[in-house]
Amino acid sequence: MAEGGYDGRGVQVIGQYEDISKGFDTTAVLEKMVEVQKEIAMMIAVSNSGEISIYPPVQMIFDEKLNQLDFQLALPICLKT
Repeated sequence: MAEGGYDGRGVQVIGQYEDISKGFDTTAVLEKMVEVQKEIAMMIAVSNSGEISIYPPVQMIFDEKLNQLDFQLALPICLKT
C-alpha cells in the first residue's frame, strides 16, 4: 500500500536537451508535460483497522513560480434526489 502520498518533491521540468542534467540521479517517473486548467484533489484515508474516510474534493491553487500550494477551494457537491 502506498504511504505518504505525492508531495511534488524532486519535480524537474525538462524543457530542452540541456535540462536533462537536472534530473535522473535516482529512480524517476517521466511524464509528458500538459497544460492544466484545474487541479482537483481528493484525500482517502484508511486506518490500521480498515476504516475508510473519504474527504470532499478541493481545487488546488498553486504559486506558478514556486509550485507550492497557495489555496484549497472547496467545490460544490451536487446531490441528485
